Amino acid sequence: MPETIADRDKYFLLSVYGQENLSPLTPQKEKFLLYFFRGMSVASAANGSGLELQKGRDLLQSTAGQTLLSQLRTREATDLVITREKLTGMLLEAHSHSATATEEVAVIRELGKMHDLYADSKRQVEINVTKTITNINQIERASDDELMKLAGSTIDLDPSSYALEYEQADVAE
Repeated sequence: MPETIADRDKYFLLSVYGQENLSPLTPQKEKFLLYFFRGMSVASAANGSGLELQKGRDLLQSTAGQTLLSQLRTREATDLVITREKLTGMLLEAHSHSATATEEVAVIRELGKMHDLYADSKRQVEINVTKTITNINQIERASDDELMKLAGSTIDLDPSSYALEYEQADVAE
């Protein structure tokens, strides 16, 4: 059974015929243009639509063919504009079709993110490196003191640098 032209495309082509004062093309020629517009080569589009190759080439050079292709490109560009409202509608539709609670929660989270309903949870981390590290071997060979400096820690781990104070307890004999 031959593939028919989608209703959306039929109605669009009919509207272009009226706007541009073009006489309607045959269904074969319309299919050829739609196939070509969607990325098929001229030969593949002609084969798929049942149109002779030369007639397909002639159609692409004709005013009607050029006008229809131009209008199809314009429609495609306007259909690609995605707004927050379109995304919201698409997500709500996905929510209504979700089969599990996990899918529903995922859609709800996306809606919340899209509409900026969550507080920013970005954390800033500041890293100061005084020594240039070019490969992992430098880190593996570094001493504890060098690693502590890289980490930005000021803790002195040398026990001899600490003065210990203690009281001697009286021991009863």
